[in-house]
Amino acid sequence: MITLIAASALIFTTVDHHDQPSHDGNHHGHTEASSTVAAEVRTADADGRTAVVSHEALTELGMSAMTMRFSVAETVDFDLFRPGAHLMITVVNTADGFQIADAELSHH
Repeated sequence: MITLIAASALIFTTVDHHDQPSHDGNHHGHTEASSTVAAEVRTADADGRTAVVSHEALTELGMSAMTMRFSVAETVDFDLFRPGAHLMITVVNTADGFQIADAELSHH
């Protein structure tokens, strides 16, 4: 009987820490949703680090195929964004909106 009570106590005191920040203040265990798709650059603004691209459906982000403006992360080589360039892009949904987090030339 004591074993059963002790086991019950352990079950009820178990805490799910998946949504809690770690000691360094970051959340662990959650990944940012992203989609990697083929896209064609329409226009690019190097000063603003934005590009208008026509992209395939971003299924993981719930977005159909369309042409739209994205911000481009500082870590991405903006020289790839030339009008007419065919790229494979990875898009993430950030607090500031959709952003291209990675890009490389497409070998279609």
